[in-house]
Amino acid sequence: MAIFQLGLRQLNYEDIGEGRPILLIHGFTNYGMSWAPQLAALVHSGHRVILPDLYGHGASSSATGICTVSDLAGDMVNLLDYLGVGAVIVCGVSLGGMVALQMAVDQPNRISSIIVANSGSWFTGPESAAMVDAWIDLLMRKDGPLNRLHVTWPTLVNDEFRESAYGRASFDAWARVLATVQGFSLCHVARGMTQFDLRGRLA
Repeated sequence: MAIFQLGLRQLNYEDIGEGRPILLIHGFTNYGMSWAPQLAALVHSGHRVILPDLYGHGASSSATGICTVSDLAGDMVNLLDYLGVGAVIVCGVSLGGMVALQMAVDQPNRISSIIVANSGSWFTGPESAAMVDAWIDLLMRKDGPLNRLHVTWPTLVNDEFRESAYGRASFDAWARVLATVQGFSLCHVARGMTQFDLRGRLA
């Protein structure tokens, strides 16, 4: 585990392997090492794999105020600068996909290729706001982040994976991380997500 100090923020990250760099950005409430199943294949195929915990997530600093997707994208560019990485392959899932798109729009010279999974180019409007309100209601309760995982896990993976030894280990690892994350921190990021809209800039 390594720490990048960015002003008052501490960003946790892993930097593994050598070769063509690839930045893997996790989803909302998740953490960098959730990409562990992909690590061996990427490192042994000649990639330097960078796995950050986004601000407000994992072992990075708790978010103390509204944190937008643009803020998170700026953090990623600053991390790449710190690591001496120029153009990078970026792969992001869910919130990580939003961050990847924001990076591509704001800093296209830093992106050699991009993979966006289970994400979109905007998260504004009443449906998104209602979704975030429901997240916040759960996250702010006692053990909110952990309880949210119990609620969402069956919708994220199929029955076969959930009941497998690897599925149970994956859940346990994520649960251990979420047991250390403050609900208010994730709420600040969720609120920031509702400002995300790149529809007018993607062209």
